[in-house]
Amino acid sequence: MGGSSSYTYHEAGKHHGDTVAYKDEDVLSSHGYNPDRITAIRVWWSEYMVGFEAFYDNVSAGARMGTEYVHGTVYSDFVLGAGEHITEVSGRAGDLIDTITFKTNTGRTQ
Repeated sequence: MGGSSSYTYHEAGKHHGDTVAYKDEDVLSSHGYNPDRITAIRVWWSEYMVGFEAFYDNVSAGARMGTEYVHGTVYSDFVLGAGEHITEVSGRAGDLIDTITFKTNTGRTQ
């Protein structure tokens, strides 16, 4: 972010027929925006996680929603403070993600 990327990512778990790979960095840079950091994560859920949205310097690259998105889905925001960053993501999944937890460098979790 904020220049050439040195980040790597790892794909794990099941892939469904509607699984699409993407990088928020590509979406943002195509609009001439090169943010410095993630400022919030929004998780969309019902009985399980149905999507998420990352905010970079308070700008969204768009919500990523599965096809199981249904009426009644709500969201929770995890807003990061100044100097705070995500250090760990953990969760539980079978066919779908039913729990996800973010941990930051300050020890805060959600």
